[in-house]
Amino acid sequence: QLDRLLALFLDIFIIGYGMSLQPSGVSFHISAVLVPLLILNGALIVYSLVLLLQSLAFWFVRMDNLSALFYSIFQTAKYPFDVFGLVVKGLSFSIIPFGLAVMVPAQALLGRASVWLIGYSFCVSAVFLLLARKFYQFAMRRYGSVA
Repeated sequence: QLDRLLALFLDIFIIGYGMSLQPSGVSFHISAVLVPLLILNGALIVYSLVLLLQSLAFWFVRMDNLSALFYSIFQTAKYPFDVFGLVVKGLSFSIIPFGLAVMVPAQALLGRASVWLIGYSFCVSAVFLLLARKFYQFAMRRYGSVA
């Protein structure tokens, strides 16, 4: 999506600015490596969720309403998760882990992410990536074409 290219450059600028606010020393070097890894990890979580959703297209003809619902739920990830209740926080860190995809890189950028949360984020992305791959393979095996 070329129209999002400007937004991407603005995002990179904001991340760079946020990292420049870090005090110099060891924490800056760790953040310089960890934050891009966590952003990639968040992208893998979102990719896995989209792959799981799109794999349903093998059985359902109309996926546009479900896709719209998915992206509407994803829009909640742009708000701080402290404003949501316990149920939404639990869902966004386990069942539909948008909270991990968005909040953990931001907290690492600010130096607030715990080692446990970062490790949990990497574990969740690995599990969801494996789950999405297995479900896609299952859907491909069960697919009956019109031919």
